[in-house]
Amino acid sequence: MKPSRRASLILLVLSLGAPPAFAEQKSLALAADQRPCGERFKAADLNNDGVLTGNEIGNAKLNLPSSLAGKSRITRDGFMAACAGSAS
Repeated sequence: MKPSRRASLILLVLSLGAPPAFAEQKSLALAADQRPCGERFKAADLNNDGVLTGNEIGNAKLNLPSSLAGKSRITRDGFMAACAGSAS
């Protein structure tokens, strides 16, 4: 095999391995960014049912993302999306 073809092949193989590693780093960074949101939700969800209602919302008003003000029921997914959006 010619040296230039060999070098091209090596570069191709190395570049194919980069996207998954980059995606994994991005995923880990996203998980780290969401950790405070998850901790805030867990602290507010007093009965651990995955939904904030009534007293839980009243007790957590200061920790709720502003976009959730006035809601009577907040799921964990809804909280996480609003929390991540308010952090951006």
